[in-house]
Amino acid sequence: MIQKRYPLVSIWVLLLFSTTLVSANCPNPNAANLIYKGDFGAGPDQVFPELPFPQIQTPLLYSFTSNPSTAKYNLTNSTVGTNPNWIEIGDASANPTGYMMLVNGFIGPISTLSYELDVCAGETYFISMDVINMVIPTLSNFADPILELRVNGVTITATQPLIKGSGWQTLGADYTVPNGTSSIS
Repeated sequence: MIQKRYPLVSIWVLLLFSTTLVSANCPNPNAANLIYKGDFGAGPDQVFPELPFPQIQTPLLYSFTSNPSTAKYNLTNSTVGTNPNWIEIGDASANPTGYMMLVNGFIGPISTLSYELDVCAGETYFISMDVINMVIPTLSNFADPILELRVNGVTITATQPLIKGSGWQTLGADYTVPNGTSSIS
């Protein structure tokens, strides 16, 4: 999510979930969402049945199965019946058929997802993502992932583990766009 900071008013927008880039002009600061659609969409299929949005930039491969293997991901609306080591959940949104990005991580650092967004120099945005550790809390043979959020390669959140059993968490921070900058990723 990106939230533009205003006195007394805040406007929520998503950074990670989009299908098109915004205009090269400075985006409307009063827009409810600075990114088109703001999520991964929704649908009746447990796993999104085609290659996802081309704007999702990731070194991971897309999996058309409900249980992606190591270093793969899918867009799914439910993890019910997919992996005995995972909790069974749906997307964090209010939409019961909403898709979420499910990443089967692996040992070693990786940039899981990146996206480019046009912004206005000098403005402050709240950039965030909602995340959850899918491993059942009682399993001790799985390491907790270590997460951080970066803008233009610079870490803007403290590096932190995503603890099993901690539920959905929002990882985010304010980011003020430097002068001379018109897009971030």
